[in-house]
Amino acid sequence: MVARTASQLKSDEIEVGAWVVYEVEVSTNDTITLSDFISSQALDQALLIKKSDRTSITRTIANNVITVTQVGITNVDCLLFVAGVED
Repeated sequence: MVARTASQLKSDEIEVGAWVVYEVEVSTNDTITLSDFISSQALDQALLIKKSDRTSITRTIANNVITVTQVGITNVDCLLFVAGVED
């Protein structure tokens, strides 16, 4: 398991909170901590997709931390679409 850093590509505020698109490379059991969002509240949405074929990668959300749970992936380039309450 590795703590991965996501690079922000685009973001905007919405009525309540914000959305952000990140670029990140992930493997099974990696974690991604999103410091743009508050750590005391779960993200509203988080979609992690492979850049190569746009299929989704399974993950869990614990407040502002995403853990990659899909088995058998190594160093896959992804896009991460997130919506939640900004820090």
